Amino acid sequence: MNEPFPDFSIPQRWYDIVMFCTDCRNNVKAMSRTAHAHAVYDAYSALNIMHQKVTHAGRQNGRQLLEKAGVEKVSADVAGGWSTGAGEGCYGNGLSLPSMRAMAGFPADEKVYFLPCASLNPPDALLQQVFPAIDEWHYRLKHGDGVEHNFALEG
Repeated sequence: MNEPFPDFSIPQRWYDIVMFCTDCRNNVKAMSRTAHAHAVYDAYSALNIMHQKVTHAGRQNGRQLLEKAGVEKVSADVAGGWSTGAGEGCYGNGLSLPSMRAMAGFPADEKVYFLPCASLNPPDALLQQVFPAIDEWHYRLKHGDGVEHNFALEG
């Protein structure tokens, strides 16, 4: 979208940048809930993804990621701010992950598996498209070239 790359010289110059903005030239003003819902719906449509939930799909995914990480369902409810059992009803998938792993030919323990594609790193050309000026900012941070120390930029 040709959004200008953030200025990392001092944290205050990039702290207010929002992830979802209506206009990339004004990337400190968050998009409205309606615009966000339309953008997510349009992305799903473009990718041929059929999902019952639009803006809450992330909550469902988050719930399922917690379960995949081995977090008990009650703890996942607490993390999502739901009463016990409510999160499973809305955002759980009702599937037993150990059983699914066993049916796929893996041990029930989620730590014992290997997927060759999981060991791939994105090509540098793709990283350069997503983060076009990050190498410059890392260099400037490392050499103290007009950049305040901050943990976020190091990450």
